[in-house]
Amino acid sequence: EEPVPAKQNVELVLSNVKNPDGGTYYFVCYVLAAGDIPLPSYVGTWIVSIGR
Repeated sequence: EEPVPAKQNVELVLSNVKNPDGGTYYFVCYVLAAGDIPLPSYVGTWIVSIGR
């Protein structure tokens, strides 16, 4: 896979996902810096609540 250039928007698409149980889910995102030592960097947390 190729690195994503800095400041470029990225869209994540989840497919073949089964409906989860109701509740609150946290999606925590880290990215790896390009280079010899890929250091992780925190991007953000998205909270998704699914009702029953």
